[in-house]
Amino acid sequence: MALQDILHKILDEAAEEVKRIEQETQNEKKTLEQESKAQEVQEKKEVEARKVSAIESLERKTEAMARREAKKQLLGAKHRIITTAMEKFHSHFCGLKEDAYGEILKQLFAKVENKKGIVLAPKDRVELTKKHAPSALEVRADDAVKGGFVVQYGTSEVDNSFHNLVYSEFRNDVETFFAQKLGLI
Repeated sequence: MALQDILHKILDEAAEEVKRIEQETQNEKKTLEQESKAQEVQEKKEVEARKVSAIESLERKTEAMARREAKKQLLGAKHRIITTAMEKFHSHFCGLKEDAYGEILKQLFAKVENKKGIVLAPKDRVELTKKHAPSALEVRADDAVKGGFVVQYGTSEVDNSFHNLVYSEFRNDVETFFAQKLGLI
């Protein structure tokens, strides 16, 4: 019986060892589950924080884009207003009465050399232009000139057309004047 008792004792010890291992496995399983839940909670917090940060970043970028677009629209509107004002200013010069138009021509011709050349003037202002032009210059009608005149000396040219004066030579001054008067700056 000793053999049977020994065998029984070994089986009892083995059963206890199995119970102890099962208990350790259960304890380890619970620990791993707790750690896993804690890690899951931490990861959820991190994901939520990243989500909040991404939303805030997106909102800032969206607001910045909206401000840039609004500024672009405002600048475009200001440009259109200035362009319209300059067009009306040019049209006003071209449509001046003969006295005022003649005074402008007199001042513009004062800077022109009295040597042989051709003056290109608007069709409806040829006679008035002849009246103020230096005697060495021949005055001709030209559809391209809407107001003022263009003097051609062989290879050189003096562009005193109202379009050139308004849109090139005095553009900055005229734009600044209208921008201030219209309250755009």
